[in-house]
Amino acid sequence: MPLLKIFDNPYQPRANYDAEHILNLAVSIKSLKGELVATRGLQQTPTARLITIRQKRLVDRAFYADAHAMLVRDDLGVQLMFGHSRLRAFMVLAEGLGALGDGSAVGLRFAGVRELETRYADLLDPDLDYATMPMFLGFALDHAMWAHAITENSQRKNITAMEEARTMQRAAILVSKMSL
Repeated sequence: MPLLKIFDNPYQPRANYDAEHILNLAVSIKSLKGELVATRGLQQTPTARLITIRQKRLVDRAFYADAHAMLVRDDLGVQLMFGHSRLRAFMVLAEGLGALGDGSAVGLRFAGVRELETRYADLLDPDLDYATMPMFLGFALDHAMWAHAITENSQRKNITAMEEARTMQRAAILVSKMSL
């Protein structure tokens, strides 16, 4: 899947990611590229659901029977269920650190990262092999997407109070939609 057609889970509470974690993940992925050729170095492939890009609407379950043929359509993309950090690592690898500026466009803050140009020198230049990302596709309704986001992040550290509050607000909206 082209990176430009991969979107975050709409219920993902995390707005900012630990830059050093993402950079270390990018280094790890790149180091395994030769061993894990089919996944370009990913040890665990992200999972996503099909959506229409403009409206961000869920694609009917029937599309999944021939999803790979559907992915060439310009109007379809995916929303991640799992793999938000891996997506950002692929963005770093594809664009190169030099093109990402301060990292804010991908939810990172490079300002606090020590030895950025030396420790992560292998990430400075873009690598177009990472412009697309291997992906598992799975159908999921909104309540399942919310549950995936909560489950994935409940064991992570550094969820801010604001991120947690936004998650609860989205949950309340989701529950009210389901009861209509």
